[in-house]
Amino acid sequence: MSLSIIIVTYNSARVIAACLDSLGAWAGRALVVDNASNDQTVELVRGRGVRLLTMPENVGFARAVNHGVRASQSRYICLLNPDGLATPELFTMGMQALDGGEKLIAAPALDDHGQAMPGRQPGYSRLKLAHDMMTLAWPCPQRLAWMRRLPGYDDKSWHWAHGACLFIRRDLFLSLGGLATNYFMYMEDVELGLRLHQAGGRVVELDYTMPHLTAQGAKVTSARRRWLLGWGRLKYAARHYGIVFAVGLGLITLPGLWAKGVLK
Repeated sequence: MSLSIIIVTYNSARVIAACLDSLGAWAGRALVVDNASNDQTVELVRGRGVRLLTMPENVGFARAVNHGVRASQSRYICLLNPDGLATPELFTMGMQALDGGEKLIAAPALDDHGQAMPGRQPGYSRLKLAHDMMTLAWPCPQRLAWMRRLPGYDDKSWHWAHGACLFIRRDLFLSLGGLATNYFMYMEDVELGLRLHQAGGRVVELDYTMPHLTAQGAKVTSARRRWLLGWGRLKYAARHYGIVFAVGLGLITLPGLWAKGVLK
């Protein structure tokens, strides 16, 4: 088949049925990689006759995606979160966008209950990392909105595609090394976009908006999500801006995360 739709699940019973149902006839091209769920996720997937791979433990989003891509044989790959509601039209558009042969990742815009988010995001700078970490950890994050207006907040020389849904050729994905497995969850999509840019590729946004139930794909506590997001950002900071910057960023944000109950 020309397209494989890779969906990684972990305790995703509350959303996976709606996700698979939204695919219509394309559900036959879905490949679900389950990260050792202990709810009804596996039963719901099997009940719909969708191809399923089960991991012996929760190996994280990046490793599970890479496992699914290697198990597929399609020319094109769609990475889709289980809290996304796609339609057949999206998959046709995604493959058409990749047909030109360029090094491309294509992504739709996202809509979470009326709140729109571009699927194509500008690159991370030191300033953006600092803002996002302080917003995550500090009280009254709305008071930090002024930082977004500072010059250099976005690195507009490159872009990344939101990992909730993106399209890429399988051979390109593998040549880029897949998703970076040192990220358990979060920031692996940013890393992929940077690798694509360094390889001379680019990200394009599709003329399509996909409903996306943000942070509903896995049954994980908000505290756990906050910690994983913060840890991913610090890893990215250390990798690309140096350990000194990452340590300093951690020192000014980890106390706030502690206060919010993340590290308890």
